[in-house]
Amino acid sequence: MQERKGLGVYNVVIIGAGTAGLVVAAGTAGLGGRVALVERNKMGGDCLNYGCVPSKALIASARAINSIRHASKWGLDEDEPRFEFETVFESMRSQRAKIAPNDSIERFESLGVDVFLGEARFVSPHEIAVGDQTLRAKNFVIAAGTRARIPPIEGILDVPFFTNETIFDELHKKPKSMIVLGGGPIGCELGQAMGRLGVNTTIIQVHGQILPKEDPEVGDWMATLLAAEGVRVLCSSRAVRLSMRDGKVQLDLVHHPRAEHETMQIVADTLLVSAGRVPNVEKLKLDAAGVKFNLEVLR
Repeated sequence: MQERKGLGVYNVVIIGAGTAGLVVAAGTAGLGGRVALVERNKMGGDCLNYGCVPSKALIASARAINSIRHASKWGLDEDEPRFEFETVFESMRSQRAKIAPNDSIERFESLGVDVFLGEARFVSPHEIAVGDQTLRAKNFVIAAGTRARIPPIEGILDVPFFTNETIFDELHKKPKSMIVLGGGPIGCELGQAMGRLGVNTTIIQVHGQILPKEDPEVGDWMATLLAAEGVRVLCSSRAVRLSMRDGKVQLDLVHHPRAEHETMQIVADTLLVSAGRVPNVEKLKLDAAGVKFNLEVLR
């Protein structure tokens, strides 16, 4: 006889309904296992809501715009593309909404997965609490994902800024200019997309190259490509202060290529923070499960 939802012992309880959690949940249920899935925010996690789906939809529109600008590569007449910034973002959100049902509570419960919404925390190696509910399992999968790291820059909490978790839903009007703080994959792809959408974009990177986890040749090639498209890239640049100036965001930084050290100020309409990631583990009470963790690992 099937246990009631939340009672008894599950084969697997999964914390996090992003890509990893959904795959494990569907796979376990498909093999006949009893599985529970816990999500504190949105089903689909980063990939559906803040990552792969919206970013790649936006990038596809930006690539099409760029192709029109350089149509002579395909033997066509070049022209300045005509588009509305807001409509591009509406298209991205519409495409995301079409995919969302695949990651919904209804779909996964139809597969036999018990879905719980709320913040999970361990109370023992074989128990977690979700609100007032206690779930017991033989095995747990922690797939809680990451969030944008907010670097400890003076004044950063006193200025408005976007992260990948907010820009797709909260940017409703085309800014004339944008500072992108961080030259990793997120900063580069969104910086390039914004540049192609006509936003005057500057990428600030503290390391000596953008995409610092890649080979130097890759970083150099990407920097050259971005510069050719009009995106300004400042490597070896340390942000020291953020403030508001006449309704715009002002970034004070120290730029030190080679042996030189130059203090600079950059002013822009908007700020995108993409300065690394932080694991979503602080509230899980991992000590109660005997799990060690390091919050610095992704910085």
